Amino acid sequence: MVTSIDVIKALTIQCRSLLGCDVNDRDISEGFDRPSFFVEINDFDGDDIGERLKADTYNISISYFNEKRKTGYLELLKSREALREMLAKPIKVSEGFSITADDIPEETINKADMTYITTFDVSIRQFRDDIDAPYMEELQYTGNLPVDAQDDFATDADDDF
Repeated sequence: MVTSIDVIKALTIQCRSLLGCDVNDRDISEGFDRPSFFVEINDFDGDDIGERLKADTYNISISYFNEKRKTGYLELLKSREALREMLAKPIKVSEGFSITADDIPEETINKADMTYITTFDVSIRQFRDDIDAPYMEELQYTGNLPVDAQDDFATDADDDF
């Protein structure tokens, strides 16, 4: 089953390859090297559908810090375009499972600090592996209703006419 950790890992691998820099895994107040980026999940929305289907929506941000803090606006714009192109295509998370950004509702370029932040949603629907509930197709119908049920059905049907 794909988890939020798998999603962050897949995005980190793609960003590292695309941007040619390392992930920043320290708090901004601690300082960090530039260029760098970080990927974070801002919000989770779990909305399971019955016992078998797990539904998650993650609101994700990718923050990119340009190499130079005061100059390099052109490089920042190139990085923005590259990230937007990356998010427009499916991103492989595991064998047979990819994600795509549902929408990119928010983008911020801070020219004073040479940073770019994009925020988007990723929705995942998948079957649970650990449920041992019977499937509907495994039920058998013999065509025989209990006598009480046949009487109720006949009475209900007669009321309609």
